Amino acid sequence: MAASARHLRSCSSPSSSSSLFKKDADLLSRFVAFPRNARSSTWTYRPHRRSFQLKSSSNGSPLSAVFLQDGGNSLPMEGFKTPGNEASSSLLPESKRTESTLTITVVGASGDLAKKKIFPALFALFYEGWLPENFSVFGYARTKLTDEELRNMIGQTLTCRIDKRENCEDKMEQFLKRCFYHSGQYNSEENFRELDVKLKEKEAGKLANRLFYLSIPPNIFVDVVRCASLGASSASGWTRVIVEKPFGRDSESSGQLTRCLMQYLAEDQIFRIDHYLGKELVENLSVLRFSNLVFEPLWSRNYIRNVQLIFSEDFGTDGRGGYFDNYGIIRDIMQNHLLQILALFAMETPVSLDAEDIRNEKVKVLRSMRPLRLEDVVVGQYKGHVKGGRSFPGYTDDPTVPKNSITPTFAAAALFINNARWDGVPFLMKAGKALYTKRAEIRVQFRHVPGNLYKRNFGTDLDKATNELVLRVQPDEAIYLKINNKVPGLEMRLDRSDLNLLYRARYPREIPDAYERLLLDAIEGERRLFIRSDELDAAWALFTPLLKDLEGKRIAPELYPYGSRGPVGAHYLAAKHNVRWGDIEEVEVQEDGAAVVFTLWICSMTGLSLGEKLFIQGGIAQDLRTDGRKRLTYRPIYVETGVIPQANGSARVQFGGTDVIASVKAEIGRPNPMQPDKGKVMINVSCSPTAAPIFEGRGDEEVSAELTVTLQRCLLGGKSGAGAGIDPTSLVVVEGKVCWDLYIDGLVISSDGNLLDALGAAIKAALSNTGIPQVQVAADASGEDRPEVDISDEEFLQFDTSGVPVIITLTKVGRHYIVDATGEEESQMSYAVSISINRKGHICGLSKRGGAGLDHSVILDMISVARHVSEQLLNKLDSEISAAEAVQNEL
Repeated sequence: MAASARHLRSCSSPSSSSSLFKKDADLLSRFVAFPRNARSSTWTYRPHRRSFQLKSSSNGSPLSAVFLQDGGNSLPMEGFKTPGNEASSSLLPESKRTESTLTITVVGASGDLAKKKIFPALFALFYEGWLPENFSVFGYARTKLTDEELRNMIGQTLTCRIDKRENCEDKMEQFLKRCFYHSGQYNSEENFRELDVKLKEKEAGKLANRLFYLSIPPNIFVDVVRCASLGASSASGWTRVIVEKPFGRDSESSGQLTRCLMQYLAEDQIFRIDHYLGKELVENLSVLRFSNLVFEPLWSRNYIRNVQLIFSEDFGTDGRGGYFDNYGIIRDIMQNHLLQILALFAMETPVSLDAEDIRNEKVKVLRSMRPLRLEDVVVGQYKGHVKGGRSFPGYTDDPTVPKNSITPTFAAAALFINNARWDGVPFLMKAGKALYTKRAEIRVQFRHVPGNLYKRNFGTDLDKATNELVLRVQPDEAIYLKINNKVPGLEMRLDRSDLNLLYRARYPREIPDAYERLLLDAIEGERRLFIRSDELDAAWALFTPLLKDLEGKRIAPELYPYGSRGPVGAHYLAAKHNVRWGDIEEVEVQEDGAAVVFTLWICSMTGLSLGEKLFIQGGIAQDLRTDGRKRLTYRPIYVETGVIPQANGSARVQFGGTDVIASVKAEIGRPNPMQPDKGKVMINVSCSPTAAPIFEGRGDEEVSAELTVTLQRCLLGGKSGAGAGIDPTSLVVVEGKVCWDLYIDGLVISSDGNLLDALGAAIKAALSNTGIPQVQVAADASGEDRPEVDISDEEFLQFDTSGVPVIITLTKVGRHYIVDATGEEESQMSYAVSISINRKGHICGLSKRGGAGLDHSVILDMISVARHVSEQLLNKLDSEISAAEAVQNEL
């Protein structure tokens, strides 16, 4: 268990230690609603600062500051008073008007988050005039610093807006003069009482509003809240606490953390920050939907085919994996950032824009979500990769990460909302580190046009005609809509174009950072972008069972190369729901094309209706497939040998509608110096452009490369060919000097699923048909570095295939394994495991694609099934090969 969970102790405390924060909560008053569009316009056009006035209770006790509408004649504020604005000043009697101060204490001030985000955000708010006249910023941490040292540290990270360079240095100097530091322990009430003395000195007897930002590890949240509550809370104004994620590791630890915090805080004092909710495009999501008539009627299962929430980073943990390893990508990104965006996207229209109304609707969405299962999720972990001559380390190469870590750095999930609006619509999430690009976006793919008159213009791939709405959160914020239009010219040629709103082009002002918006909201008491405790409970209730399954069963993540598109399994997951990831088609193929290979390969086979999919899955569940076979039965197998006369051996194999050819060419060569007692075997696969629509153009190259690598693993016992399988020692003529090089070429003529098994069978048949010319070494040349050899044209040795394995691919559809899957069956699979087994029952290789990692017991069970099936396939294949050889000999 991570430190945060392990060190979170019981929250019970003596009654004498009652929280002053709780008392503060009774004094709180809600702010007058300030419309967001007014704030937005202020960013651009605000000529004066906001006017504030203080609210009072019925007994005269001072309460929270209440801001009024911007006054055209308002003067700069002193505190929150509004001299010069008589209209606003007249709302309260003179006796109840007072000044107030704001102090912001950043706990954990010496950390990266504080230096890179919080202090720069506070300076930006000050620069733009959003902070009151009477404010102070305090840093609190264990590090021993003076005020001046803190200012020097902060000053190195401060910048002014691109369009606000005037008086920049002066503004920085003014801001830094408001910054102070206090060093203390996080669990010391005495140190916080010392901080309280310093805060009171700056507040100078005015009504004191205090904001604490906890930029610290979660295992010390409660200590800090307890000490600040007892030693440094405001006795007159409000006290609020911003808490950074993670909010626990699961439902239990999150609930415990909430209970502990609420011993010292009221719910409306806790601001659980998720900085992604402060992103401009995320905020614009509800504006786009609820203020544009063109979108709201389409926002349902009737028109939306799927929704994709994508988060990718192009860097790894970079030496900071120790912290990440305690949480993983699901807890770090999916359970909070992406799930919060999903809730905002899918919620019903709230009663108002009030924080509680919006959060109520979000909670309804989260509580309506279908429980997540292992088959709904794919996890991965990046491995080392060499690209462009540069070496990129794997996750477990990070010195701060355990070498045997199975913490996922990538996850993809298919989620569903069980309500009338979204029933049946897949919400696909994908998040990962060390991927090919940095990106965060929301993609809404609409349904195909019924009876599309221009269907023929898009060929068989109707996805090319799909409308798509994209909200790019980062980088380069943008909103664009993909539409179909005619290309100018005399011919009828259609194209899919973008109607786009690129923020940097439309709005020249620099977009405020998310932390600026959220800090301002916390100061103002606006809670709609912060997470309420019941939201947090519902989010953890969705992911906790899944996390326990993954960690309890020690599911190993699927490895993917650094800088790639992630695990192949993510593309199988999407294809299972008749979806392709929208971000794939917008980038060119990288060096590592495995992910794209299977995305394209599978998606070319997913044009099935829901009824057809259910028919396939239901039949497999009943052990009756659509072609009448049982789950562990092959289609009719046809073998023909000697189909290429110029080759040393060749064969053609058909598994139903899958038709492949393999040929073997033997040439004299020189052994690898590292393996002088072995010959060399090279495998290469090509796909005919006519084999399947996806192989047209350059589509065959990626599939061919992946098939080549997988066949090498299965037939040669690993990537390097070390292990059981084809025996390269029989190819040696003179050890270390002369050997046979076997060039095995496979060709896919037509594809209807199970290409790997068919190619493996064709290679075995071709090797059975292969004759290796006899070689004689000159007697007087055996000691030479390159001895002369005499190759016979008439005498041949039959290649020994007794150890050559067959490949058995077990495809998981629903809860059952099947063999020899058709293309339609493959489109419904969760994952597939290919196991190569020879006549002796030896495992020569194993390869997996799709799905999450597998428990060792599942793998052992699959091996047992594969051994049983391999006997049937070997007998059938040997029989077919013998019959084919007999026919060839007769000719």
